[in-house]
Amino acid sequence: MTKEKSNDLIKAIERNLGGNDLVCPLCKSTEWTVTSKIYKLPIFHEDDISAIMNRDDCFPVIPLICEKCGNTYFINAVAANILSKDGDDNND
Repeated sequence: MTKEKSNDLIKAIERNLGGNDLVCPLCKSTEWTVTSKIYKLPIFHEDDISAIMNRDDCFPVIPLICEKCGNTYFINAVAANILSKDGDDNND
């Protein structure tokens, strides 16, 4: 993910907050880092715990990390329009 896309994501979050800065609930910092990578968070299947690592179904997330204390949010990459439902980068 490009630096521009990272900045766009933070701006979109702030727009959803009514133009206010995103404030960390733990340390009250407003400084955040967005990773340049999209991660796969595996979906937990209670009925088949042993197969969890062998499944392809996952939740694509972008970590949003507080620069002061490390508190981390996972942003859904599809809902944030960073990744399309078919898995391609949404490069505008």
